[in-house]
Amino acid sequence: GYEKLRRAETPFHPVEEKAMPEGDELPGQFAATAAKHIGGLLYIARGSSPGLSFAVGKLARRTRKWRKYDDRCLHRLMCYVNDNLDQGIELSRAVREDGDDTMPQMDGYTDADHAGDFETAKSTNGWATGHDRRNAVTLSYIDWGSKLQTGVALSTGEAEYVAVSYT
Repeated sequence: GYEKLRRAETPFHPVEEKAMPEGDELPGQFAATAAKHIGGLLYIARGSSPGLSFAVGKLARRTRKWRKYDDRCLHRLMCYVNDNLDQGIELSRAVREDGDDTMPQMDGYTDADHAGDFETAKSTNGWATGHDRRNAVTLSYIDWGSKLQTGVALSTGEAEYVAVSYT
């Protein structure tokens, strides 16, 4: 068993792995079942939020070399999911001020970090696609994701260029 689920406002806590406390490099309690837990979380993340999707994807990269640090990250994800069971995707048609019911305008966004993966120095792409609700302040996302780039970018500009070419 593991400790009780507590409140977590974010799915991921960006702690530098270089500054991990001593002992966190040891194999974690969930090393044998990590892939099963991550698989379930990937299914949930696909239809809930980009932030959760990013955090699960980042943790999924470490299933082969699972550590105590990863146990804590997995627990935080479970706490976040438990705390946000009412979250999901809402799609609606846009209605203009004159009452005309129109198809929504689709927008796409992409971004990348530079050498964000501490172990490989590779960059991570992120993308989001959504529809503009015209009179609303926010964009309704319908697809999102992140992916570790296959090569090492030499600059932020190169990482951004590679991110645009992926999406």
